Amino acid sequence: MRRHRVLAVVAAFLILFASQAQGQQPVHRVGFLGNTENPEATQAWLEGLREHGYVIGKNLQIEYRYSQAQNERIPALVAELVALAPEVIVTRGPQLTAAVHAAAPTIPLVFINVADPSHLVSSRASRVRGAK
Repeated sequence: MRRHRVLAVVAAFLILFASQAQGQQPVHRVGFLGNTENPEATQAWLEGLREHGYVIGKNLQIEYRYSQAQNERIPALVAELVALAPEVIVTRGPQLTAAVHAAAPTIPLVFINVADPSHLVSSRASRVRGAK
């Protein structure tokens, strides 16, 4: 549960960063790609976002896509999310994360359950602290 709250905070800051870079937008769009639905985790994530002022139907829209562990569906689901032009995409698991990163390297990506993200970022320090 704590992990999902941390995810919510990271997503909230990325949304805020994207909105400041592009000008204030009334509704922020987030894409979510997972294998299966997890209502408990989703509820914890939404509560964390709500605590930071992001409420579905007010200033937040989340587009959910699930592969249902059918790997052949992943490219189409990623394409659907990318076509929606979300400000950030949230993924769960290494295969889904790699697919989104390859298809949309310029869209901010928040991921969980990825043991070794070294192939996704050039430098953790530059991404986290803003160093060059």
